Amino acid sequence: MKSGNTVLYAAYETPQPYWSMGSDGRMVKNQAGGSVTKSVLVANSWRFYDQSGSLLWQFIFSTNPDPNLTWIALLGNDGGISFTLLHSDGTKSVAETKIPANSCSTPLPYNPYSICYNNNRRALGDSTRNCYLLNDVGAFQVGDNTSGFSSFIKMSKGATGGSSNGTDAGECSRR
Repeated sequence: MKSGNTVLYAAYETPQPYWSMGSDGRMVKNQAGGSVTKSVLVANSWRFYDQSGSLLWQFIFSTNPDPNLTWIALLGNDGGISFTLLHSDGTKSVAETKIPANSCSTPLPYNPYSICYNNNRRALGDSTRNCYLLNDVGAFQVGDNTSGFSSFIKMSKGATGGSSNGTDAGECSRR
């Protein structure tokens, strides 16, 4: 937790945030103000409390509010959190709700010349002339043109990945 918010960071040389509860639109505010000092899974939600024990926020991850169910939160190798129901017979069920909501927002490394678009990781063809927005954890994402900021990359025309004569080897247009 940082500054009263729950934040997930990619463990790069300079840690980079890729998700925060305070900016997740699925979070339900119960009380304004206060800093988060404690969080617990209760019934179908992940609840966040301040130092006095007042409920500040909750993140509802299942439609089943039964308080007798046992849920666990798991941090996956891709950096995403999933919520799993442990049944009394030893079986498990994974909730559809994930953190972050879009798998493209996790810090899972991409292969060269790949992109994540609409929750799907795809390989880019070497002849593409499209530009892609670099998100804050260094992965490629197609820009949504809503942030007001764009970053561009160039894809090389040459097979070696660069130009030997020092000229621009790629073309790029704003999407």
